[in-house]
Amino acid sequence: MSSSDGDHGANQLLARIPRADFAKLAPHLEVVPLGSRDVLFEAGKPVAEVYFPHSG
Repeated sequence: MSSSDGDHGANQLLARIPRADFAKLAPHLEVVPLGSRDVLFEAGKPVAEVYFPHSG
């Protein structure tokens, strides 16, 4: 999860990506609300999505 509005400074990993590269990635990002007990990955299952937390 990350912001698609161009403000990639909220996540430290995304903040280190050069702006030109982030601009290519941004259209594929979306903010996804997550609960404290949401399961993001299950052992032995393929990884379908990657999350970039920006708060919490």
